[in-house]
Amino acid sequence: MKKLLLLLSAALMFSFYTADAQNLPFVKKVVKTLTAPDMYGRGYAYNGDRIAAEYLRGVMKDLHLQPLVPDYFQTYWFDVAGMEGEVSLSVNGKPLELYTDYRVHNFSHSFDGTAPIIKFDANYLCDSAQLAAFCKKYAKKLPSSFVYLDMTSLKEMSKEESQKFARAAYFLSYNNPFHSRGILCGVRDFSIWSFNGCQRERNYTLLFVHPQVMPEKSTELQLHVYNHFHKHQTQNICGYVKGDVEPDTMIVFTGHYDHMGQMGDNIIFYGANDNASGAAMVLDFARHYSLQKNYYTMVFVDFSGEEAGLLGSRHFTQNPPIDLSKVKFVINLDLLCSGEEGITVENTKTGIEKKYFDEMVKINAEKNYLTVLKDRANAPNSDHYSFAQQNVPAIFIYAMGKSGGIHDPSDDYDSCTFSGYEGIFRLLLDLVDRLPKM
Repeated sequence: MKKLLLLLSAALMFSFYTADAQNLPFVKKVVKTLTAPDMYGRGYAYNGDRIAAEYLRGVMKDLHLQPLVPDYFQTYWFDVAGMEGEVSLSVNGKPLELYTDYRVHNFSHSFDGTAPIIKFDANYLCDSAQLAAFCKKYAKKLPSSFVYLDMTSLKEMSKEESQKFARAAYFLSYNNPFHSRGILCGVRDFSIWSFNGCQRERNYTLLFVHPQVMPEKSTELQLHVYNHFHKHQTQNICGYVKGDVEPDTMIVFTGHYDHMGQMGDNIIFYGANDNASGAAMVLDFARHYSLQKNYYTMVFVDFSGEEAGLLGSRHFTQNPPIDLSKVKFVINLDLLCSGEEGITVENTKTGIEKKYFDEMVKINAEKNYLTVLKDRANAPNSDHYSFAQQNVPAIFIYAMGKSGGIHDPSDDYDSCTFSGYEGIFRLLLDLVDRLPKM
């Protein structure tokens, strides 16, 4: 009788751990750790993404996941820049505030010193004759000067002229038509900081500035910025729990752990919503499935290189450590700090993904986990896309609601409400439980 009671007690204890679906304190700890200043924004300055990867690998080991690749790391390389050290800018001796008054494009060439400012009328950016005349007039000065264009004081343009100007302004990020040492673009609103196009170093420095902070007659700037271009070694972190009924078939949970790093030491992009939240949820699913027997093999991958162009997931799918034809479903988790307004599930308009989405809607109607489930067509905006390109069923889930800014220092741990976390987690658990019958 005593032995029976002990067995029942053990069974109840095991049932408690497996029934306790999500573990929000665990998730919060992971997100808080990933968004700490000593992670350097999980970018490419000071090897921030490597520091984060070592931490995540340690968590996978603590959860007793099996390594999908040797020692959990799938290594690859790409060219990128990391902005290190203090960044400072003064115009006519007036110090400007980084991020508030001006921003440095992250492909920018390093610069440390003083340079003349030469103003160019932005209205003539698309006028090849005016541009040529300007370059000829200042031919001797331009290689050591910054050209300033105020893009907020443009004449009225037709729709066609506006489109042409927009294209020319966009290409300033790829080509310097002035052949100057740098370009200062006066803009009303700053663009979202991005690593797009940063795999190639330019030979000029590109700054964006609010015109209202510029002196009326801006003649000289003093700038310090150091951008370290290098071939960067990075890694995806991959573990799994072997299935018990159909171990050759896999469900794959993914999320990227990299973020935007730093705009010099002054500004850190913490990346709580994008995407410490998703990387943490991947580990929470790993924790859950490691405590029970599972129908399928459960694979867990935290990708790097997403912000640089889905590079980690592309490397994974083009050099797969698993048989992609045996993957039943990929669930990609990104932007999950909120959820009070429901979720959007991307790549669910057609195919088997639509069937899975319809089942999610059915589950949510039964259990009322979330306020709203929205479907959306596929787009190359997160790591699910790399799998979809290989004809692997894949969806991307992101939460809707209040969180920190996109690619902004305000996206920190304190901005995470986790308001929809439990509902999202339980909804996906129920969906996975139903997959063997679908």
